[in-house]
Amino acid sequence: MTKGISVLLVLMMVSLASAGEEKIPVVPGLPAEAFRLLAKSSLDPCTICAEEMREKAFQVLDGEFKPGKVLRSNNDFQFMRTDTGGENRLALTSYPPPPGERHGKDPSGEQRYLTLPLLTFRFHTAEKHLVGISVNDYTEERLAGEYRSAPVGAIFEGTLKIVEYGYGDGPAYVYYPGRNHVEVHCMILDLKRINEEQEQSLP
Repeated sequence: MTKGISVLLVLMMVSLASAGEEKIPVVPGLPAEAFRLLAKSSLDPCTICAEEMREKAFQVLDGEFKPGKVLRSNNDFQFMRTDTGGENRLALTSYPPPPGERHGKDPSGEQRYLTLPLLTFRFHTAEKHLVGISVNDYTEERLAGEYRSAPVGAIFEGTLKIVEYGYGDGPAYVYYPGRNHVEVHCMILDLKRINEEQEQSLP
C-alpha cells in the first residue's frame, strides 16, 4: 500500500514538473502548441523551417478558429479593450504573453527568448471594416458603442462569434510574423463592461 502511494506521488510530481516546463498559459479553446510553433518560427533563421512551422500551426488554427465558433467569457477569462493593432480590438484577460523562455542564442551570442504571439479579436462595423468581411458579420452600433465608451484596459463580459475573412492566413485569422501577432476576426454578439470594483478584484 505504501509503495503504491509512493509511486503515485512520484507520478504526480513528474506531471507537475512537466506542466511547469511548458510555460504556456492554459485557456480553454486556445491552441497552445500552435502558438508555440508560431513563436519558434518568429526566431528561426531558417526561412524554410520557419515556414514549415507556420504551416503546421495554421493547420491547427484553422480548426480552432472556425467561422461560426462562439467564444463566451467565463470564470477562466473575460474580454479586455486593447489598443494593440488599432481600434475595434479585444484581448483575453487570461492570455498575456508570458515572460519568454530561453531559446538558444543569436549569431552575436546574445540569449534569445521565446515569447508566445499576441492574440487579439477584431470586430467590424458598417463605419469601420475591412474588405473581405461580410455585411452580415458587422457588429451592431449599440454594442460597438459599449466598447468605445470604455477606456483601454476596460474589462467586459460578453460573447463573440468568429467570422470569415477572405484575405487571411486561415478562414478567420491573420498572422503577422513581424510582430508575432495573431488576429482573429469576429462579431460581437453581447458585451457588458464589468464595474471597476470587479475589475480590481480580478487576478
